[in-house]
Amino acid sequence: MMIRLEILEKGEKNASHTFHTERVRIGTSALSDLRIEGEGVTPYHAVVELAGEGQGRLAAGGEPGPMEVNGSPVTSGVLLEPGDELRIGEVVLRFRLVPIPSPETRRRFSTLEWATIGLVGLLGLGQVYFLARPAASWHGEVKSDLLRPTPTPPPGTEPDAPVATPTPAPTPTPAPTPTPTPVPTPTPIPLPTPTPVPHTEGKSANELVREARSLAREKRFLDADRLLEQALRMEPKNVEALSELAALYGERSMFRESVETWEKVKELASAGSIEAGRARMEIRVMRRRMSLLDTPAGTPDRTPPPPVFPRATPTPMGEVRAQTSPVAVESVKMERYAESPRYDAFRMIHFALEHREGTPAVASGSLRARITFYEQAGSRVVPADIPTPRLQLKINQDLSGGKRIEDLSAAYEVPAGKGDPDRSYYGTLIQVFIDDEEVATGSDNPLLLDLLR
Repeated sequence: MMIRLEILEKGEKNASHTFHTERVRIGTSALSDLRIEGEGVTPYHAVVELAGEGQGRLAAGGEPGPMEVNGSPVTSGVLLEPGDELRIGEVVLRFRLVPIPSPETRRRFSTLEWATIGLVGLLGLGQVYFLARPAASWHGEVKSDLLRPTPTPPPGTEPDAPVATPTPAPTPTPAPTPTPTPVPTPTPIPLPTPTPVPHTEGKSANELVREARSLAREKRFLDADRLLEQALRMEPKNVEALSELAALYGERSMFRESVETWEKVKELASAGSIEAGRARMEIRVMRRRMSLLDTPAGTPDRTPPPPVFPRATPTPMGEVRAQTSPVAVESVKMERYAESPRYDAFRMIHFALEHREGTPAVASGSLRARITFYEQAGSRVVPADIPTPRLQLKINQDLSGGKRIEDLSAAYEVPAGKGDPDRSYYGTLIQVFIDDEEVATGSDNPLLLDLLR
């Protein structure tokens, strides 16, 4: 369990501090774990520590001062329950305990599975052996003394080749010379001077894409089109070049060509990458523009405007309960902590679960949450490269009648010296299960849900 101390002002929470240690020193000293300032607070006033399953203990520090628990003065060690209010001098604190998330155990292969893998490997080696052995035997049976070169006669030495006899041509009769008619000299038509295209010899496909992007900003679409086509001739599966070409088609109102090109980008881009998500969004936009162009001019739009508050179609209560999830993920937020010698990065994700009214109650022990941390590596979003990227929380509380479960949290920790500078925290996915059936999801980054769909 982790100790959490909330600083209260006029009965309301003002600040919250969570500690991973079993003992927290409180006082005005800079060496205290929780440094507080207030009238009557000494440099080493009190100590809060874990005392057992679900309990804590308040004891006097090296320089004790006035202390109260739930309004009762105390001088020596006293047991604490979660939710107790402590008064240290004139500062009021609330004591809480936060569970440490337990990592999901990884599945191990059984003996039968290892035996199956070994058998498949032996069958593969045997197949290679039986295919290679006949080829080696055929190579050994070839007799080199039978391979003799066949002489080829040089050209022009065939004795029986017939020699063609030339036939004398008849003497031509001179024809009368006609009087030439003067032909007017045509006036040359001046050709338009083409816009110079930057020098492209010796450049890579990515360099051509960058030059095409700068030309597109200058509205030189034809020159940018030629550079992108040249880049695609060099690398037909260059996703960046295809994306720029699809965007260029959209700028020139070539919506059908833009949709076809974005479809290629979606096929070539990695699943869950930023380019794949952008392709799906652009395809919807371009198809919407095509549908607007296909509507004849002057045709009134008879589609009724959507209501400000959408009304649900009335259905029997039984069907509503069958289609609505009984649990919703609410109040998802991420709390950052300053880097320390122990961790390269430390974040705490907080969320709450709320029961939907009109749905069946959820029994204690059947509810659990899976928390998965994701990072951004270049243009892809992948599971976090940390010791425990996926955590499991088992929630032993009943949920019914619109009740909420607050103070659910999980830690994203990267041990010192293990961080990768090319990867950064992207977001957290929260999946809620009832009896191993997923019923709700949530995230602190809405884009993460769109990429994982």
